[in-house]
Amino acid sequence: MVPIINRSLLFITLLVITSGCAATLNLAKYHEAGIDDKTCPTELPNYVKEKKRPRVAVLPISDTSQFKSSLSLGPAAQDSLTQLIVASGGVEVLERSQIENFMQEMKFQGGMGVEIDPDQFIKIAKDIDTVFVGAITSATVSTSFSEAGSWKDKKGNTHTSPASCTEEGKVTINIRALSSPSGTIQNSFQVKGRKSKSHEVRSSAECKVQNSGGLLSEAVNKAIDDAREDIANTFPALGYIYKTQTDKNDPRQRVAYINLGKSDGLEPGNKIDIIEFSQEKDKVRGTTRIVPKIITEAVVSETQFLPDSSILLIPEDASDCVLVGHAVRTKANVSVLRMINKALK
Repeated sequence: MVPIINRSLLFITLLVITSGCAATLNLAKYHEAGIDDKTCPTELPNYVKEKKRPRVAVLPISDTSQFKSSLSLGPAAQDSLTQLIVASGGVEVLERSQIENFMQEMKFQGGMGVEIDPDQFIKIAKDIDTVFVGAITSATVSTSFSEAGSWKDKKGNTHTSPASCTEEGKVTINIRALSSPSGTIQNSFQVKGRKSKSHEVRSSAECKVQNSGGLLSEAVNKAIDDAREDIANTFPALGYIYKTQTDKNDPRQRVAYINLGKSDGLEPGNKIDIIEFSQEKDKVRGTTRIVPKIITEAVVSETQFLPDSSILLIPEDASDCVLVGHAVRTKANVSVLRMINKALK
């Protein structure tokens, strides 16, 4: 257990760190210098300019655990994952009824436990940018018995606790996000969930699992909820720099205005990748393709009054290479409360 004084210091430290990220800029000292008239030589892809919302389908999650024939954990996992993706914003998610009709028509069964036929996948992924498939690979339930006990407090008063039984359910879920129409893995992650509850019993013989389905369903929900950061990394918001300015007294101090803001989930202190798209030649096939290259990482200083605009602080070591027309991409950000909860565990 972390001492109370250490907890307080940790809380104060985290508040100082996060409040420092949101320092207010004095925009009056910035103006447009020579470098601010320059633009990125490579044109941005249309999907970046248009801020296209990805179209997402969550296929039924298979269950390969020991409960696959007795419990319906897969549908619960599919619903939880769908709701989480919808809540993350910035994407268009197909409803479960649409998915079922689509799969029935194509006679396609999606999941981690079966091989996906590429031709069928391309057909089912028509007009869909990302398809999620997953599998519940393990699910267990267990009990632990605690005997009745007694103890004395500092005042000498005696306290008693009755015998109790603790039930615990655990699940492991593997999830993949596949890009369409190639079927390549866009993101892959594993999440685990645990749910426990206790109740009084008279003896160890009464310590039994009362509701495996309910316990494991809650564990599934907890596992999916822990996938928030992975989902955020799967669907970063893409935008671009539409204006830059330079400090009148120090050319190394520059800021960038981007077309992402509060409506895209940005807050002061969030980190943003600044990206340049460039042509890359395939010497074997003799072809070229446009590939993204991260120039630097910047921090959001202001989200301004408009919902789709923010100001970035350009790092000094990249002050001479960040230009209007460069793309920007959001990154997953863990909230302060989540940081505190993890640190205090």
